[in-house]
Amino acid sequence: MNKSLSILFSVKKSKINKNTLEAPIYMRVTYDGVRFEKSINRSINPAKWSQASGKAIGSSENSHSINSLIDTLKSKVYEHYRKLVESGKSFSAMTIYNSLFGSVQKPKSIIEVFVKHNSEMNALIGIDFSKATYTRYETTLKHLRDFMAWYSKQDDCELVEINHSFIGSFEFYLKTEKRIGNNTTVKYLKNFHKIIRIAIANGYIDKDPFFNHKFKLIDVERQYLTESELDVIASKELHVERLEQVRDVFLFCCYTGLAYADVAKLNSEHITKGVDGEEWIYINRTKTKVKSRIPLLPRAKAILNKYRTYIPLKYKNLLLPVSSNQKMNAYLKEIAVLCDIKKPLHVHLGRHSFATNSLINGVPLDSVSKMLGHSSISMSEKYAKVTDSKISDDTKHLREEFIDYKVG
Repeated sequence: MNKSLSILFSVKKSKINKNTLEAPIYMRVTYDGVRFEKSINRSINPAKWSQASGKAIGSSENSHSINSLIDTLKSKVYEHYRKLVESGKSFSAMTIYNSLFGSVQKPKSIIEVFVKHNSEMNALIGIDFSKATYTRYETTLKHLRDFMAWYSKQDDCELVEINHSFIGSFEFYLKTEKRIGNNTTVKYLKNFHKIIRIAIANGYIDKDPFFNHKFKLIDVERQYLTESELDVIASKELHVERLEQVRDVFLFCCYTGLAYADVAKLNSEHITKGVDGEEWIYINRTKTKVKSRIPLLPRAKAILNKYRTYIPLKYKNLLLPVSSNQKMNAYLKEIAVLCDIKKPLHVHLGRHSFATNSLINGVPLDSVSKMLGHSSISMSEKYAKVTDSKISDDTKHLREEFIDYKVG
């Protein structure tokens, strides 16, 4: 076997007894990069301990007794390790621990903890979490299951077996085998890290295998639809009711900045009079619970009026005929072809378009942040891109200033 075993004895100075000035001695066993620690139920003054040799110093009876116990424990560990190797079965550091000391509780597995987390999250949908957040964790779990089948031909593993190498291989798998982009891969890894933090908090493992793992997000330019592109989509004769409804809902998102989950639940209670006497949308974002305050612009209001007498919505107490996110994205691809829009249309592009067009038209960043329901302006800064048209407007005076300038 290529997997290494090491045994180390050390004094826990952080647990020194202030009365006796003695600190407990711990045995640390590391196998295949995973370790466990256990007290040997003996203490010693740190001044009488050699960290280099891992033994007590001196010829006193106490030193002899401690060193004899250390030798005995080392022999026991190597003996149990030898038996496990001879068995021919796969084993972990926790298997060695259980072989030595017995197991009152079965070691926790990563899938066990992950499934429990997702089950609890599912029960809290609409209370602490959105359906979309739950779905992302379910997707992360599926990718993890697939990875383990690919990586080790196993359907689960003990938490103590997860190390830095495991995480690096999982990231590699997502990017290569699954062909998932960098930023989405980082999101899955962060979801996985949350499960690891839960395991640490519950005492299932004693160290974070994500330590020193860097999450590297790549700054991606966010696309948006220009006002002229929105006009093309709005004026297109579609002749198919399902496409027309999806187009209207999408445009409503472009004119309000609402995310899919929020436009799907929009009802008459969310429409109210604002400080200016005009109609506004007052809604708490499904994802973050942060309040959004959005003036109902004429184009958005016209779309609501179009469906004011639409019978199916009356029974649901909703304002717009919103299909599933998956169906909307599929139908938007059809609409893009019909309108000769080269940009990939998807529901969330409406939110990007609203934010960017608002900034282009001079709406201050803090106001855009409020309308989007962001908890901080920094979250909105990703939309504050400089477009070619804005550069042109901002430098127009320079063009006029140097119009008669000649060289030489």
